[in-house]
Amino acid sequence: MKKISALLAVAAIATPFMAKASDGTINFSGSLISTTCTVTNGGATALSVALQQLATTSLDPATNAKTSGDQPFSLNISGCNAGLTTATTYFEADQTKVDQASGTLTNQDTGPANVAFELTNADKSHINLASTTQGVAAAQIQAGGTATANFYARYYRIDNNLPVAGPIKASITYSMVYN
Repeated sequence: MKKISALLAVAAIATPFMAKASDGTINFSGSLISTTCTVTNGGATALSVALQQLATTSLDPATNAKTSGDQPFSLNISGCNAGLTTATTYFEADQTKVDQASGTLTNQDTGPANVAFELTNADKSHINLASTTQGVAAAQIQAGGTATANFYARYYRIDNNLPVAGPIKASITYSMVYN
């Protein structure tokens, strides 16, 4: 009798575990390649992009001016392995430094809190730093293993108030994704 009771107790405990069913399988795969490409910004590891000094009225809500001061910048890529066709920049935005509503880089200096930096692709389409699918255009890798990723940075008013004068600074790290 003790054996039957013990078997029933074990069966009662194990039953919830046996009732679970598998719904599918997830397979992972990847590939490592030798040295991919090198970002060559004049030999510097950091790139500085200085926007022109503008009047606060260039972002005047009365005129619906949301952006101003487009400043082009590029990431120059070289030494790419044969077989790679694109290089896409992934901006690794610290979410505490990104305006979540607009996907722009917030001011990290003492200047206006309602002005940020917007990053755009070369065609001026918005790059949403608050999103994991940022919308960054891929740069085409040429036959010689080089590519240029072209962007713009510009001032972006994040609310409906006229900005006050003051310094505006932000930074962002990035990684290149090669295909």
